[in-house]
Amino acid sequence: MRQKWEHEDEYTQLRAALRKAKLEGKALSQDLEMRLQELDERLWQEMVAGLPELAPYRTIFEAFEKTTIRLSVPFPDIVSGNFKIGGDDKFFCNLSDGIRSIQIFPLESRHYYDIEIYDEGVCYKGQTSSLEEATIVLSRWLVERCAIEELHRQFPWMADQPFKLSGPRMTLE
Repeated sequence: MRQKWEHEDEYTQLRAALRKAKLEGKALSQDLEMRLQELDERLWQEMVAGLPELAPYRTIFEAFEKTTIRLSVPFPDIVSGNFKIGGDDKFFCNLSDGIRSIQIFPLESRHYYDIEIYDEGVCYKGQTSSLEEATIVLSRWLVERCAIEELHRQFPWMADQPFKLSGPRMTLE
């Protein structure tokens, strides 16, 4: 069970206020925006403390994009509109093309990345402590469109059997 962050309640309320303001076409007060940025920075520093390889980056998306460049593997073309980004691209990765999707959650308290990949609603899970491995899985799954068996052969920690979902999960519409 994860430990609750000391500013989690305030952060959750501010994030909810920001979402509501965007839906209503309003702006948050400058003070609230500044506090949210401050909390974002604190949360990122805590994430970096548990996953030091994220230190050179400002967001998890930036970490994946720059790692794909360094490794010379393709990154999903999110500008084209073929991929949808879900959630908060600063602290976790959620990409979908409508058929396949991937969710990568950096779990700093456990020092690994929790990975869920979906193929037409079927979920496969795995964990790695390596940003490079998580990046390769993202690239191979969404861009190269490799089979789950290929991923499992390359990364045995990536399950090749479906994960049985016991409740509703976040999906991209």
